[in-house]
Amino acid sequence: MQKLYGPRQPEVGSIASVIRNEVQQLLHNRHYQPMPTNVEPAPVSTDIRSRTYTDPPCTLLPGKLVGLKKEAFGRPVDVFYGIPYAEPPLDDLRFQKPVPVTPWKGLRDASTPPFPCKQPDFFVHQNYTILTRNSTEDCLYLNVWTPARYCRDIKTCGPKAVMVFIHGGAFTYGSSSWSFYDGIHFAAAGDVVVVTLNYRVGPFGFFSSRLDGLNGNQGMYDQILALTWVKSNIKHFGGDPELITVFGQSAGAISVGYLLVSPLSRGLFRRAIMESGSPFWMLHDSRDTALQKSFSLANALGCTTGFEKTIEDPQVMSCLRSKDANEIVSVATEVLGSQAETFFPSRDGELFPDDANVLMDAMKTTGVELLIGNNRNEGTYFVYNFLTKGLKFQNLAHITKDELGFYMVLFFRTMLQSGVNEIREFYLDKLNSTDPGVVLQRGSDAVGDFLITCPSRYFAEKYQRKGQPVYYYQFSHRPSFSVWPPWMGATHFDEFPFVFAHAMAFPELVTPEETSLSRQLVEIWTTFAKIGRMPTLGKIAWPRYSAEGPYMVDINLKVLTIKKGPQEENCNFWRRYFKLDG
Repeated sequence: MQKLYGPRQPEVGSIASVIRNEVQQLLHNRHYQPMPTNVEPAPVSTDIRSRTYTDPPCTLLPGKLVGLKKEAFGRPVDVFYGIPYAEPPLDDLRFQKPVPVTPWKGLRDASTPPFPCKQPDFFVHQNYTILTRNSTEDCLYLNVWTPARYCRDIKTCGPKAVMVFIHGGAFTYGSSSWSFYDGIHFAAAGDVVVVTLNYRVGPFGFFSSRLDGLNGNQGMYDQILALTWVKSNIKHFGGDPELITVFGQSAGAISVGYLLVSPLSRGLFRRAIMESGSPFWMLHDSRDTALQKSFSLANALGCTTGFEKTIEDPQVMSCLRSKDANEIVSVATEVLGSQAETFFPSRDGELFPDDANVLMDAMKTTGVELLIGNNRNEGTYFVYNFLTKGLKFQNLAHITKDELGFYMVLFFRTMLQSGVNEIREFYLDKLNSTDPGVVLQRGSDAVGDFLITCPSRYFAEKYQRKGQPVYYYQFSHRPSFSVWPPWMGATHFDEFPFVFAHAMAFPELVTPEETSLSRQLVEIWTTFAKIGRMPTLGKIAWPRYSAEGPYMVDINLKVLTIKKGPQEENCNFWRRYFKLDG
């Protein structure tokens, strides 16, 4: 029998033990490397002796594969790791749009998580860094978890709703193979088919040139090709290709918003969920900015001579393609500094003919329902890292209002050309408390409102004008297992362990109330994916969001409450900066 092997990771234990260990390491503030970052691309193999594999094999358009039989919450789940949806973007394909995967012969072993896409180490906080030494350019793979293949009577259970998750990471970091993105608990608890995917990040995903086919946004094209693959193949996993929900967190949510307004993604999904991110944020790149950043990188790599050569020169691109991927990552981080996290999506004339705001204005009815929301204290994560990592400020326990006001001005001057002092005055002048926690939280409101909360609100307001149902949530519970100081509240990413059912899977690490909260969030997310509406809250219906009735559901530990919001007064202040009316 034919055996086609690629590099292989060491044998791993159960996914439950991996995630449990990672959660415990996180709780104890250890500097660590998650297991799945240490893996190789999934091999093609006919040897199925060493593991409990799925039977029969899954036959897709590109070829046959076998995954693993696993179990979560007493329910069997088929797991398929490292399914290629594109050719490896190596050599001449570096910086190009993705090319659909070539069909394979033989039986592909889909039991191994894929490599993360090439990226630098991800600093989370001063005691917690995700190491990515084994990231690679050969990374365009996706993973599938499905309870559906165990249902043999299609008339009884039918195909299941499909939920495709796009990870965050500032378009610079992230991987579907990180353990906290494992979808086995979510698939089992929600009775849905779960898909996660890798897409190129940093310069590999968003390098721009004016040469044909090199307009940037490669990472976004990766997402579209992955969704196209899902649309064509998910029925073979028991999923309904007409019932696909795309959802994402942070940069993943921004990606979902971009996909909603891009003319190239029409018809690829039925519903969308955006957790803590919106393409209406102000940090996206203009075309000129994207080209300038790309030139700066090429120049630093020795591929240009001053301005005699530009990134429009084919010789420059040949030079860039000859460079080692590790060198590109290192130089991008060294030369661009904080801008290494700003290889963002940009206008390219095709995927994004214009800014997201303008594209939405031009859209007709999309046919895609939307659930969108934010966490109550989004900004505290960014302020904490800005002060402790960026400025090396270690005296947060005694920070004063004047000190924070000074640092707020520094922060916003890196992103705004005017109006910075007005921001400080609006958020701090009326603050009477001298308590450092209160001061930090108020200053963090400014950052969170600017980066996430208000752009999300504006997106919801404009999208509902297209006639599609929009539902808004706010997550306000600070997890009992949080590694952050108490003043940070319900910060960025805090909803995720509840949404992906990790808080259900490891009850010994959470409170009983948090287990129930996780169960409730799984129900909310998956009910929306299945029927396009929200579950009732006791006897109260979840209201649709509108500009005239901006009602959201505030999600807390013991009660879900209907409120106006989010941050109405603050977001009205920010409208003069965003200028989205139209």
